[in-house]
Amino acid sequence: MKIAIIVRRLDVKGGTQRQALSLASELVRRGHSVKLYAFFYSKERCYPDLLKHLSVTALPEEASRPSKHSWLNKMPLLRYFRTLLVIRHETRSAKALAFLIDPDVDILNPHDRVAHRVAYFFKKYIKAVPSVWNTNDTHSMRCVVD
Repeated sequence: MKIAIIVRRLDVKGGTQRQALSLASELVRRGHSVKLYAFFYSKERCYPDLLKHLSVTALPEEASRPSKHSWLNKMPLLRYFRTLLVIRHETRSAKALAFLIDPDVDILNPHDRVAHRVAYFFKKYIKAVPSVWNTNDTHSMRCVVD
């Protein structure tokens, strides 16, 4: 079976990353073809020991990072607009990553916030592929102002 595991960040160490990489390793061990897809990727900063035998496709660095708008952080209302810009950028990134996924994949497995949007955009064009979403964080549209 060809499996696409989608993770937002593979450039940090965390529970989501460890869980997705451990699952990928186990699926490969059982004979499945697994490819990871990520918005951000750094083999050195993530789990190099878990990544060493896995295939990863990531967005180019300049496409995955939203542009800096420091002036948007100065006032609470402007921070709200910054949040909207980040959401818009994440949506564009999700669309871009969806087009990088091999079209003859058998199953999609998004693993965290924003990764489920990649599956959504992929399934707009190839509807018959099932998607199993592993989420570890609760979702909130609340804008935190510090």
